[in-house]
This record gives sequence, structure tokens and C-alpha cells, in this order.
Amino acid sequence: MAKASADEGAKSTADNSALDRIAKLLALLATKGETQREQIVTLSRVGFSNAELAQILGTTSEVVASTLYQSRNAPKPRKKKD
Repeated sequence: MAKASADEGAKSTADNSALDRIAKLLALLATKGETQREQIVTLSRVGFSNAELAQILGTTSEVVASTLYQSRNAPKPRKKKD
């Protein structure tokens, strides 16, 4: 009985992994046409690692890390007074 439970757990993990990859690919398609910075920020939020982003976008993980750092520390736009 424990073996069946372990097999089900492994299958569930594989299913979740496949769904996660599909979600990531859909996010990648959704960012097509955006700037590299926008792609990096959006895809990072979806769960891509810096190394994955670098490979997908044809850049280095250092560029990805720098872009994410700059986007987190960029001054926020001020709201206009009405």
C-alpha cells in the first residue's frame, strides 16, 4: 500500500512539473514583443531562474541579475496631484 502511495506522489510531482513548464512557456509567449527588461522582470515573477532567463534571452545571468536589481531599485513614479 505504501508503494502505491509513493508512486502516486511521484506521478503527482511529474504532473505538477509539466504544468509548471507549460505555464512558464505560456508566460514566455505572452512577453514576446516586449523589451528585454520587461521580459526579464515578467518572466522572473513567473519563476524562471536567472540562468534560465539568460539562456532563453541569449544573454548572461549577470545581465539578468543586474536588470532585476535595477528594476527593484528604480525610483517609483510620483502620483500627480489632482
